[in-house]
Amino acid sequence: MGRGKGHREARRAGALLIYWLDRRGQAHCAKPIDSSRVALSGRVTAARTQREPMKLFDVIQARQSIRAFQPKAVETDQLETILATVNQAPSAGNLQAYQVHVFREVKIRQALARAALRQEFLAQAPVVLVFCACPARAAKYGQRGEQLYCVQDATIAVAYAQLAATALGLATCWIGAFDEDAVSRALDLPAGQRPVGLLPVGYAAETPPRTTRRQLSDLVIDHP
Repeated sequence: MGRGKGHREARRAGALLIYWLDRRGQAHCAKPIDSSRVALSGRVTAARTQREPMKLFDVIQARQSIRAFQPKAVETDQLETILATVNQAPSAGNLQAYQVHVFREVKIRQALARAALRQEFLAQAPVVLVFCACPARAAKYGQRGEQLYCVQDATIAVAYAQLAATALGLATCWIGAFDEDAVSRALDLPAGQRPVGLLPVGYAAETPPRTTRRQLSDLVIDHP
């Protein structure tokens, strides 16, 4: 059986599941392989769940910003899956000029909420991921790498995290409105790391109405 480019691995109830995506984004699963533990090794792994894998385009449509979270912890397997997915995000020259910080402690989440213009739901989420650009890692591309590519790398990584969380039945909200200096101080970030995105992750405690999008005729300029 060919695995193809869309081949992925997932754990469920102590077994290793091999599945792949066809061109329509439909997941197909092979026979489970017994395994007590599968090392991440940079691969995408899925959390133990009874939910069937979502189609890619369904995940994209399902994602929305959630600003109320249940007091329920995010399972370790789920968080590992999100982070392993982030590790697959494209980056300039494959330099991955960004760092991801994971925070669970209440005091830290509260400090982030204050630094983010009092967006209190940040403290409500059980996990907050902080994505930082690392200009030094993109220095080989000169000023453009240090000022732009590293920021692009970090923001692409945030988007991958959002989609992975959505596929696992979790909720997120991309937060870009915050005081960079206050975030850096609250987290004691290393010199040379610039916070560019905060991502609370957890189980949704609300179902907000869907927001509208621009018409493609307005969004896209199709040149001959």
